[in-house]
Parts: sequence; structure tokens; C-alpha cells
Amino acid sequence: MSDLESLRLEGLHERHPGLTEALGQSYTEAAFVCLSRHHQPPVTVSLKYTGNGQLRVVNFAIPDQRMRTAHANEIDATETGAYGVSLAAVEAVAGLVAVRRAETLTGADWYVAHDGTEIEDLAGPADVCGDSTLQTTKRSKSD
Repeated sequence: MSDLESLRLEGLHERHPGLTEALGQSYTEAAFVCLSRHHQPPVTVSLKYTGNGQLRVVNFAIPDQRMRTAHANEIDATETGAYGVSLAAVEAVAGLVAVRRAETLTGADWYVAHDGTEIEDLAGPADVCGDSTLQTTKRSKSD
């Protein structure tokens, strides 16, 4: 058994108030499909935050045929799965949770903040990049 902390993909909606159960489950399923393309559970992932690296272990369910066919579009599954992994990662390393989906043309995907933060006081948007990295920026109230 690994001594590494887990990166929890399941139950995202329970910890991220900006997610519904259905959306969180879709992110989790897509992440499982993507991870299973090249790995068997558990898998160790490397997370980097403020220059410090951390290793986390991801236990994931091997997707059944129905889940694989539901996420058969590789581009969509990768994007959707990256949202799930990225939101779990920013929660694990920075203590931030998704509080709202970003509006079109903001250059971001999600607004993340400490749990309980009012939407008006958001820490900033989180952008899930094409290479599955996560970038956050601080916005002032004048932005």
C-alpha cells in the first residue's frame, strides 16, 4: 500500500459547490476512461504548485463498455477528464474548489476559490490548458 496521499476524483460535486452531481460524475468518468487508455490503477501523478512538486496516487475504476462508449470521442473525453483531474488537483495542492463556470471569452474555464468564498470575492479563474495543466490568476475587484 502506498504512503502517498490520494487525489480523489470521485465525489467532486460534494467538495466543489460549482459542480452538480451529474457534471462531477461526467468529469470523473471521462478521467477514468482517459487514465485507463495507458494505465492500470492505481497510478501515481506528479502535481506542481508554487514550484513545489508533490506525488499523489489516483485509484480509478476500470471503465466498462458503456462508460467507454459514452466517452468515445477522444478529444471531448480528454477535455472533460482534464477538468476533473485539474479540479481535484487544485483542491489537493491549493485548497481551492470550483465555485462557478467561467463565462465565454474570459480566457478561463472555472472560477476557483476557498470553499465558502462569495462569488464577488473570487480568487480568479482557472484555465485548463491543452496539455492538462492548470493555471490560476488573481483578479482584483476592479477587473
